[in-house]
Amino acid sequence: MSILQRIVLRYRAPGHLRFALPKALLSGQAGNRLAEILGQQRGIYRIRVFADQGKLSIRYFDGLTDVPQIAEALAAATEQCAAECRELASADPDEEETGWLDNAVQEARETFSAAGIVFRSVFNPPEGGRNGLVGEFLTDVLVLYLVKAHWHLITQHWLRRPWEFRYEWSAAIYMIYLLVRSKKPKS
Repeated sequence: MSILQRIVLRYRAPGHLRFALPKALLSGQAGNRLAEILGQQRGIYRIRVFADQGKLSIRYFDGLTDVPQIAEALAAATEQCAAECRELASADPDEEETGWLDNAVQEARETFSAAGIVFRSVFNPPEGGRNGLVGEFLTDVLVLYLVKAHWHLITQHWLRRPWEFRYEWSAAIYMIYLLVRSKKPKS
């Protein structure tokens, strides 16, 4: 896949285009050279390269140029950059990062690992203290909330037709069993 096929139009509005560029076009000298070449195009008044985000933003005057002309200028500028910059000639498309998806996955991993550390420290305090104090409190709060949220259903529907709401009763009885079991002292 050529480097031109990896350029994606991400946003289009009157007078503004935003492209997602491959990493090879953003590294080192290539991004600056691409902006310099595009800046010579008639009708383009602002070009911004966001190398860390993998974006190229082009502002233009609608009456002086249009999208097909800008696309042709971008293709020509990319080919000219490829001829001039060594980074583009040696760029391997298979080694290129997928961009925002990799960053999102990495952030999610870090978030889950941090949440795991916090969870372990809160719910498993060191020996000597009362184990699971926060867990017991949160369980009590959850039970009280569920009773409050379902009180109307319990008094108006579940008590009048217990067989029709047998699954709800079984869930409520199991929840009470778990609550009582958690309150019993462990021997």
